[in-house]
Amino acid sequence: MMKLKIVAPASNTTLSPSRGEFSKKRLRNSPLKEGQGGVARGIRDESKYQSTVAFFIALLLCATSVFSCTPQAEDSQSKVPRLRKPPMEVQNAGFELGQAYWKSVASAMLGARVTSDSTVAHTGQRSLKIDLQNSKRLEDDAALFLLTPWLALEQGGSYSFSVYARSEAPQAKILMRVFSATSPEGLSSGAQELKALGREFTCTSTWQRYVLAGQLPVAEKSNYRFGLRFDAPAVYWIDEIEILRNGRPLTVRPEIEAALLPPANAKSLFQPLGKVETLLRVVNHSKQQRRVRFVAKMRARLHDYAPMQEKALVLAAEQSLIERVPFELPFGDVYDVSWELHDESGKPIHKDKIRLTARSEDLPPARDGRPVWGMHLNSNNLEAVLPALRAAGVRHLRNITSLHWEAVQPAPQKWQWPDEMIDHLYEQGFTVLGKLGFTPKWAVSPEKAKGWPIQNQMPASPNAFRAYIREVVSHYGDRMSCWEIWNEPNLTRYFAGTPAQYGELLANAIAEIKTVQPHAEVAGFSVAKFYKPETMDFFQQALASQPDLRVAALSFHPYFNNTPENAGLVQRIGQVSELFETQRGNNPSFWITEYGHQNTEVMNPTLAYQPALRPHLLDELTAASYLVRTACLAQLAGVKYFFCYAMDSERINRSSDLFGLLEESWQGAPKPALLAYLALAQLLEDASYEEQEHTSNPEVYLLHFRRSDQRRVSVLWQAAGSSSFTLPAALQQAEAFDVLGNRIDTPRGGNVTLTGQPRFFLQR
Repeated sequence: MMKLKIVAPASNTTLSPSRGEFSKKRLRNSPLKEGQGGVARGIRDESKYQSTVAFFIALLLCATSVFSCTPQAEDSQSKVPRLRKPPMEVQNAGFELGQAYWKSVASAMLGARVTSDSTVAHTGQRSLKIDLQNSKRLEDDAALFLLTPWLALEQGGSYSFSVYARSEAPQAKILMRVFSATSPEGLSSGAQELKALGREFTCTSTWQRYVLAGQLPVAEKSNYRFGLRFDAPAVYWIDEIEILRNGRPLTVRPEIEAALLPPANAKSLFQPLGKVETLLRVVNHSKQQRRVRFVAKMRARLHDYAPMQEKALVLAAEQSLIERVPFELPFGDVYDVSWELHDESGKPIHKDKIRLTARSEDLPPARDGRPVWGMHLNSNNLEAVLPALRAAGVRHLRNITSLHWEAVQPAPQKWQWPDEMIDHLYEQGFTVLGKLGFTPKWAVSPEKAKGWPIQNQMPASPNAFRAYIREVVSHYGDRMSCWEIWNEPNLTRYFAGTPAQYGELLANAIAEIKTVQPHAEVAGFSVAKFYKPETMDFFQQALASQPDLRVAALSFHPYFNNTPENAGLVQRIGQVSELFETQRGNNPSFWITEYGHQNTEVMNPTLAYQPALRPHLLDELTAASYLVRTACLAQLAGVKYFFCYAMDSERINRSSDLFGLLEESWQGAPKPALLAYLALAQLLEDASYEEQEHTSNPEVYLLHFRRSDQRRVSVLWQAAGSSSFTLPAALQQAEAFDVLGNRIDTPRGGNVTLTGQPRFFLQR
């Protein structure tokens, strides 16, 4: 019988060093790859290390124990990021545990299914079935990827990557790939090769072994992953993967293999509230019976809820066992389930963690209205991602497909369009923000033989650039009417020209768009480093170069390493607005087309873009609070559109993106920030800012908004510390929700404790 008992969660303590306690140095610029299907986001230019002394002290601590990395978050109430040993081996290579420990990514594809098949196997009892027979491709290069974790393999070395596969479909193809993670330091020093190794095979109807072998490419951070790419339409079976490095196996098969799998649902990111059943799969490869004990501890992130389960299991010799393990999810929250298998002596023989995320059902349904909220995302696993965004009213999408010049016109007389993707999104009620720019090599003079994958050069011909703009806008007609010119042109890695040259490009683009589509909304600049003085210089020089330039909308990316209230967002928007009023006599609307925080619970310091110390790295719950607070302050400042960066942590050929709202593990479950952002969008909807109600405590923020249905939404939080607060009478009568969207009761008398976690109040 399953034993259930409740245990109190351990208290968490964080230490926040005062600003200036450590000396800091600027990180080098990081290369970013923007293009079809995704953006590789490196370390922000504003990122800074703590001092070298602190770094070596931390490394010394890491050598003796696991320790907490301190984010700059005074109101953090959950665990801060911790270091972990990087993976150096691949589990479940025979797929006896289903898909466990392997990440599947359906890129620009709907209807892909990955399941465990007990009727077909090359070795053992199961194989993995990849069913793409009824899938729909939304782009020409749509495919399903099956990927290992990133592995830390020092000094590269030789490798052999093999898989048994079969398919009944004629000419069904599998591409085997080896990826090396990149880092800016390695590339700039010539110590790292930016390439992936691969080989394509045609499957037959019988089991065949396919092998990819060679030398691992030089990788300054020594990180590699192995993957398989499957093309549609076809059904594949794969089994018995083996990965060797320098002749030694990276794929392991212990005597007892085990995995706890969350309920499978390819069409939803979330688990339903109430009871959910996970599957515990255990395989005993030994020739004798074994007795083990399963122990699972669950911890809710926001709520005080920490049940524990234990169960004794008897494993027959050379047999597998499947046990249903139920968990109760009473709140909209993120639940981390840490579990172990113990042998008869009580020694742990296997341990791992899964995540279960449930959305609150207390939120009112999202209504149709003027879309305000957006998401920066790539085209991964859209079958689950898009319904979650649509249900919450997040209807603006950025980066989901590429309309960059080099993508749609790769040669002077060749045009290629992501029409299937654009049409699908349009039919689903989404608005795509078309990001235009990025010169193909053929349009640069002289044509560069080498360079970054992203095209950052000034076009040789203004007429060619204008023709590209005109062709894209004409092609998509009324399906798209919201445009952004370039991305972060004040960073050299995105645009190598001068501010004056960008001003020329912007003026030409606006003129062409308005000629073809007079009602279009066009945002210019799309700047990074929003708070830096040199960004104001960039605005001034671009405007000075084009006396007739009138910018109706200005987009920007206000990343910061401070609390939202101390970042100066409202003040800087006012300064930029005053600049444009002075220079051009107009006040542009403001769009935040990227904003987010690097957030994770566990990080791997050996991976590219994951240094051992990152002072601005937030724990997941603090990141959720910061996201809501920044979005509310942006509304106060008059921001028209707000795009969260970014939905995805997964970048198939790059290390995980710590900004992502989906975790980087094989499971890819939602983080608290996604729940918080969806709750914000669903409650505020199309609300306009009304007023800030001031209190006797300057750290308390109480902002009021008005939706188009005339319901008032109020958002309340304390920027630093905590205190007792008596709610105004109107809020005591309103529906109250926590930061993740759960309905909460207001105590008699309206006395509550305020922290950095915002509360929402919806008045009738």
